[in-house]
Amino acid sequence: IKKLIKLLLPEAILTKIIRPQICYQGDFTSWSDALKACDGYDADNIIEKVRDAAMKVKNGEAAYERDSMTFDRLEHDEPLAEILLQAAEENNGVLKVLDFGGSLGSLYFQHRDLFTGLQEVIWCVVEQGKFVKYGKADFEDEHLKFRYTIETACEEFDFNVLLLGSVLPYIEKPYELITSLKQLPVDYMVITRTPVFVDGGDDRLTVQKVPEVIYDASYPAWFFPENKLIRAFEPEFNLISELGSIRHDILLGNPDAIAVEKGYILRKDK
Repeated sequence: IKKLIKLLLPEAILTKIIRPQICYQGDFTSWSDALKACDGYDADNIIEKVRDAAMKVKNGEAAYERDSMTFDRLEHDEPLAEILLQAAEENNGVLKVLDFGGSLGSLYFQHRDLFTGLQEVIWCVVEQGKFVKYGKADFEDEHLKFRYTIETACEEFDFNVLLLGSVLPYIEKPYELITSLKQLPVDYMVITRTPVFVDGGDDRLTVQKVPEVIYDASYPAWFFPENKLIRAFEPEFNLISELGSIRHDILLGNPDAIAVEKGYILRKDK
């Protein structure tokens, strides 16, 4: 039945159907313990699948892609688009985005049609080495760039937006990363698709299992107490608005472990 469904339904519809099946299990005390509980995955296979999907977008065969899944109809993330254009307006029509963990430019391709009237656009993805290698070879142009580290990207470009798109949960030491990121001279930080507990609680380290229809993978993933996560960016950056949330009722199948996937827009305190 699963094979028949994959054959009959477009990937975009499949994504909406199977998204609730992305599950999180466990409550681990260390990153190494969580790694031991992962099934492992073929990293090269995942990167190839993402590259193939991104090439379809680049060649006009798909509107955009996310997590290697292609979509036929373009849909902007309206709150994200709004803050990007606002940042550009405040900077005389210049938008320079540091997209940390941005794959092969997924969010850039999803929103690039909105940038045609701007004075200057630089969208720089900082990613794992193999993503950067593919990015430089197949996707880099006058607007979209790929760099191996935040440091080298910041030496080359003056960014006004830092984008953290569903990346903080997959960092071994996220609060140490936040401490370094909030020193960057950007005007805005935009956090998207991040699972949090909205009613307090503690940081929880789980193993995320990805449905096979996307790709066969499992890896450590954090859930953050919302208030603690926001406070970690203070006082350098302060919350100005929240992005939409998706309810997670599937953490361990435990009704007491309900979380939401949210996003936040933070502005540098001037």
